[in-house]
Amino acid sequence: MKVTKTAILILGVMISMTVLSSCGFNKREEVEAELQESLSVYPTKNLEDFYDKEGYRDANFSKEDKGVWTIYTALYKTNEHGRLNTEGVILHINRNSRTSEGDYFIKKGMKDVRQDVEKRYPITMKNNKLVLKDSNVDPRIKEKVEKFKFFVQFGNLKKWNQYEFKDFSYNPELPNYLLMYNLNQNDDNLKEIEKRYGLKVKKNPKLIFKGRGEVKSDVGGSNKITYELDDADESYFTSIVGYRPERYIK
Repeated sequence: MKVTKTAILILGVMISMTVLSSCGFNKREEVEAELQESLSVYPTKNLEDFYDKEGYRDANFSKEDKGVWTIYTALYKTNEHGRLNTEGVILHINRNSRTSEGDYFIKKGMKDVRQDVEKRYPITMKNNKLVLKDSNVDPRIKEKVEKFKFFVQFGNLKKWNQYEFKDFSYNPELPNYLLMYNLNQNDDNLKEIEKRYGLKVKKNPKLIFKGRGEVKSDVGGSNKITYELDDADESYFTSIVGYRPERYIK
């Protein structure tokens, strides 16, 4: 029985699509598996545990460098100008000196980008608590700093890959990846975020994992976790836990 050229062409296209789809799915499984290991630090209730915790060491680490953990948590909300207000904390936990320093920061996006306002309040960490370096600070800021908890201290991501899958993309050239899952409003982490930050999760919340470089790497900026709290009004919550050589920390 003869097979026409058109039929062969169609069959070839179908096979190619099946192979590409399979490759995409396999890559997604690979990324999810590597993320599972990187996200094992959630939760770490006592921040001082990071002094004795080692992350992924790549070729940029010298033998004697124990590394620095960078912990970041921030809340982003759209303001009256249609820009974002950001409030959060970044903390560098140095395993070499066993000291921790960072900033509590507040940013307000103005209508004119050149007029954006940013305030930073230097902090340190003592006995698992954040402490302002300057005692002469607005009492409201002092209270916020003292009560602040990073997402890595209370977020539980042991079962994150059981969420409803929504989207995946991967660029091997850079490389970078994005994984997205749908959430319901009763998700335990969302409930904790609502309670701790005094906000209300609205419709269609999502959990997004985004990163660059090796997925298993903890390099700063990789493995970024974002909870999209409302798809109609830009509002989201972000956490990053990075591990870098000491010389990379400014």
